[in-house]
Amino acid sequence: MKRDPELIRHILIHIEETSDGLGCKPLVFEGYEENVVHYHCRLLSDSGFVRSSNLDTNYGLFCMPQRLTMEGHDLLDTIRNDTLWNKFKELSKEHGLKVIFQVFTNNAAGILGLIQ
Repeated sequence: MKRDPELIRHILIHIEETSDGLGCKPLVFEGYEENVVHYHCRLLSDSGFVRSSNLDTNYGLFCMPQRLTMEGHDLLDTIRNDTLWNKFKELSKEHGLKVIFQVFTNNAAGILGLIQ
């Protein structure tokens, strides 16, 4: 399964908007199958951007997000900006998503200054 940066952004925004710190509303996004959404949530959890409860069952992978981590908030603060988001997507195709996540979260202020 390929990673979908748009879905990752949707998940982060959803968790921020609906989480009470212990859980959030179910992850349901129009146009995305449930297993794809849970897979992407699990990627965010594996990368340390989201705290979640994860279950692997005979029926599939389930990821139940509880909250964003500090790194998740930092990433979301960066990619919420549409200018940065478009640059992020462009660079992630060239250099890979994980590398670009790290660069953006560590250097958000400098990057924003360069592209404005």
